[in-house]
Amino acid sequence: TSYDSTKTYYIRSSAYASAGWVLAKSTHTLSFANDGNYYAHVILLDDVGNESKVHSSAQIIADRQAPTFVLSDPSDPNSAPLFYAYDASGAISVENSRLYTNEATFHVYFKVQDTGTVQSGIQQVVLSGNFENSPKTIGVSSMTNGAWDGTLTFTSSAAHTEQTITGVVSDNSGNTTTKTCTITYDPDPVGGEFVLKASASDTNALQQYLNSSNNTFVAVINAIDGPDPDNLVETDIVYYQIYGDLQDHATGTNYSWPAGQSSVTVSDLHLTTSDGSKNIYVKLIDRAGNITTLGPVSRTYDATNPTGDLWVDTNPAQASNRIRDVWIADGSGSKNSTVIYYEAADATSGVASIVFTCNGSPAGTGSGSSGSWTFMGPHGLNPTPGATTGSNIIVMTVTDNSGNSITKTVTVSVEAAFTLD
Repeated sequence: TSYDSTKTYYIRSSAYASAGWVLAKSTHTLSFANDGNYYAHVILLDDVGNESKVHSSAQIIADRQAPTFVLSDPSDPNSAPLFYAYDASGAISVENSRLYTNEATFHVYFKVQDTGTVQSGIQQVVLSGNFENSPKTIGVSSMTNGAWDGTLTFTSSAAHTEQTITGVVSDNSGNTTTKTCTITYDPDPVGGEFVLKASASDTNALQQYLNSSNNTFVAVINAIDGPDPDNLVETDIVYYQIYGDLQDHATGTNYSWPAGQSSVTVSDLHLTTSDGSKNIYVKLIDRAGNITTLGPVSRTYDATNPTGDLWVDTNPAQASNRIRDVWIADGSGSKNSTVIYYEAADATSGVASIVFTCNGSPAGTGSGSSGSWTFMGPHGLNPTPGATTGSNIIVMTVTDNSGNSITKTVTVSVEAAFTLD
């Protein structure tokens, strides 16, 4: 009510047990022993003691019980209050736990209620933190049955640090309750590399070409520190994936990264067994959901033998006309030698070597997809190593880069020279 200093005012309140009239000043303090609904009435008194009718009245709600954030399980007083942050993946941050996210924009959800025997009603919730347009005030009119679900966006300075989002709920009597949740905003993936080895103890990388006899190997995955929030890669990576042309590791399967380690060794890996080039990939997934893709690291699987052919004397146009055995005379004349022809190929890993022997003795090597060389008997000008009179077995061994091999054989018979007594 308006106060006029030339007049005398008395006030009576239901807060007082006597409910009597007391002299009122321009500012009058009322005390309430208990929460409740109270009324205050003001009258005027003139100089001769006449009282006016009630000049003004006011209802006063005494409410000293703070509003609260509703428990996630109202039947359990120890359950978490409904004040948390979450990101698009659905990961949440509640009391005593941290949300890791790689998204600048995140959600905050809360649900509040007023409590006590007398309730003055929820007024607002104020959110504050290192986000754009902080602090943000959500009035009760913006809530649905005390609940609110909205988005906030971190400022650029929030990256790679732990951020605290604070929510303060107020009722109309000025009582407040504060809750917080913690978010680590990490927009940068960690780094890494991986190498394939025949075994974990091997210091060399796995050979490039594999076949059925050596198709078991390991992958050593190393994490490389980057601009991650804790500056400790081993605490940030939570999962890894290894996949590609492997028999027993499917794309999208998460494997737990060992706690406290900066590397992990994946054993007993096998390439798929169709011939051809194989690619292997690794993904590193950190707590914030960042994904680092490594690879491909490529190897070739080849379980098929190379092809080849070996023949002597002439080089006919038709392969069916090739000669596999021949007789020559011993000595150094034109009839004392023959040409050895060969072909070699491998469609997948390629030819690694072409080796010739004569009667088990090394007789030379070949190169390219085809070629020839001259066999000379034991008494020729340039006898072939291992050559002898009689039957000579010439063997060609073709080996591909994966270790598969074939042999081809021809026979050169050297007729012993005769002498006249």
